[in-house]
Amino acid sequence: MLSPIIKYRNRISSRILTKLVDFWLTQTPLINAKKTADRLWIDTCYLKYEWANPTRSFKDRQTEYLYSYFYTYWIKEYAHTSTGNSATSLVRGLVKYRKMYDPDFVLHLFISSYQILYHNFDLVEWLCIHILEDATVEDARKYQNKFIEARNIFTAPNELMIEANSIIYHEAIDQLIEIWQDVDGIVQTISKWYGILWAYYAIQKIKYSWNLATLPFLVVCQPALANPVVTCYRDNQILFSKRYKCNHTYDSVAHAIRRWDATEYYSKIYDALLHTKGYAFDASNQEILYAKKIVKNKEWLSICNTAAVSLASLKKYVHTIPDSHTLKLLITITGAPREPGWEVQQYYRIPKSKWQTFII
Repeated sequence: MLSPIIKYRNRISSRILTKLVDFWLTQTPLINAKKTADRLWIDTCYLKYEWANPTRSFKDRQTEYLYSYFYTYWIKEYAHTSTGNSATSLVRGLVKYRKMYDPDFVLHLFISSYQILYHNFDLVEWLCIHILEDATVEDARKYQNKFIEARNIFTAPNELMIEANSIIYHEAIDQLIEIWQDVDGIVQTISKWYGILWAYYAIQKIKYSWNLATLPFLVVCQPALANPVVTCYRDNQILFSKRYKCNHTYDSVAHAIRRWDATEYYSKIYDALLHTKGYAFDASNQEILYAKKIVKNKEWLSICNTAAVSLASLKKYVHTIPDSHTLKLLITITGAPREPGWEVQQYYRIPKSKWQTFII
C-alpha cells in the first residue's frame, strides 16, 4: 500500500517539495461511530482515527513531510520547540531519516521543563535536547530562535505544514467517496498554534481538488478553562478582540494554546470560523473526562483528553446547530493517551539564569 504522502502528492501539488521520503505510514481508519452519533443526536459521526499512526498522533504525517523538506533542500540540522507529540514523532523520523537518507542529520529539541511529562521517546544518536528550567513554551521558542540565528539553521515555511495537514483530509474525503458519503462539518479541538488553521486551509484546497459542492463548516472546540474563541463567538463579535485571553490554561485537563496573548492566532482562527459559517463550543474538565470514558466503553477506542473536548462539546451544544439531527460530522481524533517514557538527565537542563541572558 502506498504511503499517503506518495498517494496524494498530485492532489497536494506541492510547490515546495521535489523529493519525498517514505516512512511507511499507512492509511488511518475512518470509523462510522454509530453509538457516538446516537449519543450526540446527529445522523452520522465519522471519526478520523489518527491514533493508528506509529506514535499515536497525526504529527507523524507532518514529520514525514518535514523530513521531505530537509531531503529536498539537503538541510543538515533542524531545531524545534516541542510541547509533546511533535518531539516524539520527530525522534522516530530522525532514526529512519538517518538510516535511509542522511546519516549526518542533527535534530535539536527545545523543551520547557513544565512540558517534560508530555514527551515519550528514546534517546538516539544525533539528538540534542535542551531543557529550559522554569520556562514557558514561548520562552523556549525565543531561545530556540536565538539558537537558530547563531547556528544558521533553517526553519520550514508554514505553507509546508498546511500541505502536511491537508493529507489527513485528502485521505478522509477519499475514504468517504469510496462509501458514497459526504460530511456537513469538520470538528477539531484547538490544541496547538495553527492546528485548526491547517484544517481550514486544507479543506479549502480539498474543495477544489475534489470538486466538492460546498465547503464544510468548522466546529471549533476548546476546554472551558481556556476558551477565548468560544467566548468571543458567544458574544457575537465580528472580529476577535485582544480582551479574550487564556486565563486558566494549566488548570485544564486538555491541551490548550499555552500563551497568555495569542491574539494573532486566535484572530485567524475566528476569521476561518466565520468564513465557513461555523460554530465554537467548549466543555468542562468533568465533561471532557466523561466523554473520554464513554468513547472507551461504547466504541472501544482510546482517545486523548484533547480529542475528548470535541465530543464533550458537541454533546452539550450540537442541538444549537439548525437541523442537527440530520448532520453528518467528521471529527479528527488527532492522538491517543500514552504513558510518559523518558527520563530527563541533569546535563540536558539549562538553568533559568542562562537562557534568560541568552534571549534578552
